[in-house]
Amino acid sequence: MPLLRHLLISVTLVLLCILVGNVLLSINTTRSYMVGQMQSQSANAATALALTLSQPASDDPALRELLMSALYDSGQFRVVALTSPDGEVLFERRGEGVPGRSAPAWFERLTGLVPARATRNVSAGWDQVGELVVEVDSGPATQALWNSTLQCLLLLLVAGLLWGLFAAVLVRWVRRALLNEVATQLRSLEADTEAVPAKRDVLDVSQHLAHAINDVRERVRATSQELSARLKSSRWRSTAIRLRGRPTANTF
Repeated sequence: MPLLRHLLISVTLVLLCILVGNVLLSINTTRSYMVGQMQSQSANAATALALTLSQPASDDPALRELLMSALYDSGQFRVVALTSPDGEVLFERRGEGVPGRSAPAWFERLTGLVPARATRNVSAGWDQVGELVVEVDSGPATQALWNSTLQCLLLLLVAGLLWGLFAAVLVRWVRRALLNEVATQLRSLEADTEAVPAKRDVLDVSQHLAHAINDVRERVRATSQELSARLKSSRWRSTAIRLRGRPTANTF
């Protein structure tokens, strides 16, 4: 069944390209969404914290440090820093992100989910206190994207296995059906009986095969009849020639 096998291989390649394209498109869409979410989260957190630090009730440096520490301790940010207009670091909390992530480093480099950073000015009345920097940790987003990618690849693997099983069963069924159909038609041809109609549950190729066998049957039958007629004609001619060449008896 080379033709059917080639057809199944072509369909498999097309389906594989479609599924891989869908997986890549899904990963890219999820990545774009997570980048937007991180940027929005860092901008909202920086705006809210800068507005709180600019209030007259937050003039106490200890209270400002407490507010910034509370934001950092929430675990969603890897950098929270406040720098004076002169470049002096008034407060800085910096970490490596959430520990225990299982996303590989190559996947982080491939996706390019860089931490989203936002800066806001902090002022006390007319005086500028400094510049606030808030940077969201990209680790949870990378981990979520990695988990989503693994799920998509698992679904792709399961779909590939199911399709391979279906293709193998289909090839075996078609081969068995065609062999049975050919055997039935050849038996009817050998017995010189009427052709057996092709089953409708078999592929259309079996019907074409039955028609071809019927054509061969008719040609063989016509050739046999023609040879029989020629043989009878040659026998009649040879008999007539022998009769003509035989000497006749003299009568007195």
